[in-house]
Order: sequence, then structure tokens, then C-alpha cells
Amino acid sequence: DLIVATNAGLDADTYAALSAVAPTIAQSGPDAFFEPWKDQATIVGQAVFKNEVMTGLINGVDDRFKAVATDHPQFAGKRALLLGGTLYRDSVQARPPGWRTDFLTQMGLMVPDVPSLIGRDQMAEVLDTADVLIWTTESDQERDALLADPTIAQLRATTGQRHVFTTKELAGAIAFASP
Repeated sequence: DLIVATNAGLDADTYAALSAVAPTIAQSGPDAFFEPWKDQATIVGQAVFKNEVMTGLINGVDDRFKAVATDHPQFAGKRALLLGGTLYRDSVQARPPGWRTDFLTQMGLMVPDVPSLIGRDQMAEVLDTADVLIWTTESDQERDALLADPTIAQLRATTGQRHVFTTKELAGAIAFASP
């Protein structure tokens, strides 16, 4: 038996209780949730004595993203922003460069370092620096609300049709940075 709780937000007491039942894998870093999927997969592969198999699977996913860059050289150096699917306190939430956006850089895109919360007063200036805006929307209603926003409606990405709106499933996968 093995308890896999790599994204369960275990505290020390819960870990001790679960470990009394069976060997338990918890998150390895300081964050209780949203640990990089590659880290989670690696530790699970090691725990079930399938490290080489898991490493191969991880490399296979990486190779598929890198193939996008090869197949689409026009992506090279294009600036992409990964954004929340709804406005938050009249602001846009942006993902900074890091493990949650690595898939975009593997595809040849560049993820610029912008504020994680872009206020209404900076929205047009910051968002207009990107070649493509990727919104982690979960529904057509969220997409429509964003496009109806007067500031977003005036963006270069809107007039140039350079928005990408996700589905609920894709938004979830991106939130967990999982393939």
C-alpha cells in the first residue's frame, strides 16, 4: 500500500496519521498545493520503483511541447501572457514565468515578467505588449464577459484576434501545470 498525497496540503499531524496506515508521499516543498507535476510524478515513480518509466513519460511530454516549437518556428520569441479567466477585483491575474508557464517556453513562446495583478489603470499598457493573450476561461460566458469589458475590447489582441480562451478542462490542467 502507498498513500499519494502530493497535492493534498498535508500538515505534520495528518502526515503522521496517514503514515501510521501506510507509507505516505506528501508534497516535497513548502507549498501545500500546486507542486509542479514533474516533481510529483518523479517522487511517485521512485516510490513504486518505476523511476525510469516515469522519467521516460515526463521526457515524452516535454518532447511533445518542444515539437510544437520545431513545427511552428513562427512562435519563436512571440510574447505570450497566461491570464486568469475572469477579472479579479477589476484586475487581470497574470502568471509569471516559471513552472506553470514552462510549456509555453518549450513551444518557443516567451513569457514576459509582468505584475501578477494588473490593475485597470495598467491593463491596456501591459496586455498590449503581448503577441497573444491566453485566458484560462472555464466557459463561453467567461469568454464573453472578458470580450465585453471595454478595456479588453480595445486591446490589440482583440482587434487582431489574438486571444486564446481555454475550456474548463484545459484551464484545470494549466492550473495544475499538468499534461
